Amino acid sequence: MSALSDGLKRRGVSIRHACGSIACAATLAAGLVTILLSLSEGALPVIACTVIAFSLGNVIFVLGPAGKRGAALGIVNAITTLAGPLAPSVTGMILDVGSGAADGSAMPWCLPGPSLSSGRSRDLP
Repeated sequence: MSALSDGLKRRGVSIRHACGSIACAATLAAGLVTILLSLSEGALPVIACTVIAFSLGNVIFVLGPAGKRGAALGIVNAITTLAGPLAPSVTGMILDVGSGAADGSAMPWCLPGPSLSSGRSRDLP
């Protein structure tokens, strides 16, 4: 990803757009793959979607300015660790609303996909 960003910078694209657009696109793609995860069947597609979805969001740490990477990592980790105490109750509420066990267990994966996609897609140039 940094090679793509560096290539854009060499072509005269501003640093903000060269790094920001790639990071936003990666975050949008991670959200879309998370939605695809809820629709996947079989072990291999689920594993592939999980790896891709949860890896693409880390692009921001490679593309961000060196002096701000630590702060960005700290903020992301602080927000991410909220999932531990919140996830069981939110997932339980979603499972209760589902019409059956299959619908209820796939539905919690549909929630982070759109929220992840919409979080950065508004920043695309």
